[in-house]
Amino acid sequence: MVNLNKKFILLIILVFITSCSTILNRKIASENAFDEVYGTTLNSKVKEVRIPYLGIIDAHNKLTEKQKKEFEQTSLKLFEGDNALASLPRVLSQEEYNLIRKGTHQRAKAISAFLKDHYSGKKLYLDNEIIPKAVIDRITERAGESEWEKYLTGENISFWYGPDIIRGPPTKEFPEGKFFIVEDNPSFIGGMGDLLKAREIMDKLNPEYQKIANSPDPNNFYKRLTDTYKKKAQKYKGVAVVVQYTREIAADNEDKRIKELFSRFGIETVEFDPLEPSNKFPKLTVDENDITWLVKKVGIKEKVGYVIGNLNPADLEPTHPVNRKYLLKEVAEWAIIPGNVSKK
Repeated sequence: MVNLNKKFILLIILVFITSCSTILNRKIASENAFDEVYGTTLNSKVKEVRIPYLGIIDAHNKLTEKQKKEFEQTSLKLFEGDNALASLPRVLSQEEYNLIRKGTHQRAKAISAFLKDHYSGKKLYLDNEIIPKAVIDRITERAGESEWEKYLTGENISFWYGPDIIRGPPTKEFPEGKFFIVEDNPSFIGGMGDLLKAREIMDKLNPEYQKIANSPDPNNFYKRLTDTYKKKAQKYKGVAVVVQYTREIAADNEDKRIKELFSRFGIETVEFDPLEPSNKFPKLTVDENDITWLVKKVGIKEKVGYVIGNLNPADLEPTHPVNRKYLLKEVAEWAIIPGNVSKK
């Protein structure tokens, strides 16, 4: 019997099935790894279903191996070929979610503070010997971003942030494992447009999960996010606009979903190809007073107060001198990959 008074967070992890299988299949998992479903008690082989998975694992075990495979294949189809969902979702308790949220927020603030310090020109991290100057110089040179300091300031830095997180093995200090950041993903990250779609697919393929778990509505996330953007735009007496690649050059269908989600909450999207400028509407223009306008069609425009870039920042204006070195490096790296350039 599941205690429905308990609060659980159901997280739909958008990963390839091979990765999911490696994590969730206890037969091939390392003996030292933490078992998300059954837990791991040090020096003990006795395992019980962890509270977050009460009811969830029962619903999953009702599926035959054939149904589990069909679940994954159908989810891939419903996701337009972009992602496949594992038939057993990742589930966190409310306490675990709060811990991860607090740590992620702290890390995001630290990264933001460092970037603002660096691009403000103060570079207090050098005075405090946090990071050697030679290290920073090598990083910015390798990334082709050494010219950015001439144009960026600490105040105009803002980005989406979504780190990759794993749970470490159990220890005496952390019997249920400690969470670790595997990789920091700032700015142009994947998954931003997939949260609602993943929930819809999971609810469709196994509605029992949501009946058991008290998982928040992804729409709330997008509502809070777009409300923040609209508030920032109003500060400059304009509207908020999303800028992203055209569907023809987008990596997958996620950009299409982002466009639909932001439109639902009153924010329009402008699509463009940095290599092939187009006059199709809606589009952005800048007048002689350096004011940016959202042109919906001929004769109809709105002042822009805030731009959300769902793309590589350098592609937004390829002709700007700050992006020249970066883009030349990117093209050169692409050209040296065998098969990319014709030998003729």
